[in-house]
Amino acid sequence: MPGVEVGAGALVGTNTVGMKGSAFEPFSINVGNKDGKAMMLRKVGDITSGLVHLPPDERKAVMIARSNHRSDFRWLMFNLACTMLVLLFAMLPQLVQVIAMVIYYHLTSNPDLNLGYVIPILISVPLYFLMVNVELVVMVVMKYIIVGRYKVGNYPFYAG
Repeated sequence: MPGVEVGAGALVGTNTVGMKGSAFEPFSINVGNKDGKAMMLRKVGDITSGLVHLPPDERKAVMIARSNHRSDFRWLMFNLACTMLVLLFAMLPQLVQVIAMVIYYHLTSNPDLNLGYVIPILISVPLYFLMVNVELVVMVVMKYIIVGRYKVGNYPFYAG
């Protein structure tokens, strides 16, 4: 919003609204709103002071991850991968519909089969629902491959 100051290194979460004249402190993590004011989760003195409690290898991984946030190449590759995944998942429902229509057309237009119109419908509808369920399974498997499985635990902000 106009009139809001965001300090260097401040993280402002989704749906966090700063009121006019307010400021997000440098190197603070802010999420959500309560009583019209943004909620600050924590504040660290600088970019490395919040990492002193981490083991050296994990601290190094956090610093590498933070530097990757500033890489134009990484930004481009991440957004390209997201676009490709969206295109892949957006096409699946249409692909299922096209396959069902092709099968229905093949069953009704083939004079050798002579099935009429009732039998292809009786075959196409269950086949369509089967393909929709296969599509669901494919999406669940893709999510598991891409995102992984949630595991309960206490993890650093930047996981390695």
